Amino acid sequence: SARKALQVLNLLDIRPMRALILALGSKFKAAEAAKALKLLASLGVRLLTASSTRSASVEVPLAETARKVYAGEVTTAAAIKKELSAITPGDGAFTEAMRTLKVSNARLARYLLRALELAHAADAEPYFIPNDDEVINLEHVLPKRPDGNWDDWSEDDRRTHVSRLGNQALM
Repeated sequence: SARKALQVLNLLDIRPMRALILALGSKFKAAEAAKALKLLASLGVRLLTASSTRSASVEVPLAETARKVYAGEVTTAAAIKKELSAITPGDGAFTEAMRTLKVSNARLARYLLRALELAHAADAEPYFIPNDDEVINLEHVLPKRPDGNWDDWSEDDRRTHVSRLGNQALM
């Protein structure tokens, strides 16, 4: 499970989390590290969706938590969750942000759509899916290049909607 969580974290590429991930690897026992990495993967998706990953309001708490883990002041995944609760977008903010989420990175869009599909199917670990092992095409309902079709859509409307996650589908 830790390996899968690391794959997800690598895909999300949230640089301010790196120090915390390294601290976990050096200080936590394997089972607790796996729990903490799962927590960070979930936090990463929430931050990318409903917040920011490159602001001081996120970077400072992540760095401070990494310091506390390395110093032995934080020793469990539950303690990490508590330390990072102030920067964790709540369910309401996350749900609202998902309604209009724009994802232009195809690999990330495939991951999010697949995770949503598995969560809907009640998969035990819907968030841990390395999806580059299979050929999964990402298609746009409203195409990126309408080529004279979709005349009812203005260029501004097309730009607004084409990269939304809800306009993308797995094939």
